[in-house]
Amino acid sequence: MFVLCCLLLVYIPRILLNLQQPDAYKLSTEEINYFHEIHKASIKKNFGKDRSKQSRYKVPPEKFDPATYTLTQWTSLGLSEKQAKVVMKFSSRGIKNEEQLKQIFVIPPQLFFLIKDSVIYVNPPRIEGGQLQQIEKKEFSKIELNLATEEELEKLKGIGPYLSAKIVKFRASLGGFAQLDQLLEVYKFPPELLESIRNMVTLDPSIIEKININTCTTEELNAHPYLNWNQSNSIVKIRQQKGTYKNIDQLKESVLIDEKTYKKLLPYVTL
Repeated sequence: MFVLCCLLLVYIPRILLNLQQPDAYKLSTEEINYFHEIHKASIKKNFGKDRSKQSRYKVPPEKFDPATYTLTQWTSLGLSEKQAKVVMKFSSRGIKNEEQLKQIFVIPPQLFFLIKDSVIYVNPPRIEGGQLQQIEKKEFSKIELNLATEEELEKLKGIGPYLSAKIVKFRASLGGFAQLDQLLEVYKFPPELLESIRNMVTLDPSIIEKININTCTTEELNAHPYLNWNQSNSIVKIRQQKGTYKNIDQLKESVLIDEKTYKKLLPYVTL
């Protein structure tokens, strides 16, 4: 019994000491407020970083007519100089509605939503009797395939609303047509139709929106119809190993990029 009592006297204080929360783990009100302020500052800082990633594109300072917007004004909204030049070619004829604005494939969706409500859309002129013949002649002039709207494409015999929408959608996914025969890659586009319109359209490959293989992501490459995810990922992986691509031919170092894919992709990539 004496031994038991001695043991209790020795260990009970130790047990009670362990059950108590040490003062070292208690924070004062001032310390709690201090760490709270640090946490808020950290959130604000990170939020600012996230916002900065989205700040490339700007809202126009006022309503504007795209047909009169200058290169400097377009680039001030966040477009590259080449993108701005393409947009100016599109809009030189006047943008009639929001759908036509959306069809300008070099305008990123983020910028489209920022500017669509600021655009002054051109109302088509009323057709008077004496003007009808002159307007009809203009309608039969050649159409630039990389700039044409759905409405303009529908003026070509054999192309209705369905095909014109498919052409514009495919053109946007490509970044522009490099050659006329690519129309055959549009879903349900008949070969005989291509021959019938060949002399009614023009094609300017300089309008093509190219992908920079030294800065692009796997997702951006994968969005192109000529590449799948594995091919896109291999292009980025090789770049990471090399540091940068020195020439376009180095794409062939990927075992997933065969000669056929390389030739199709060539007009759409740059360094």
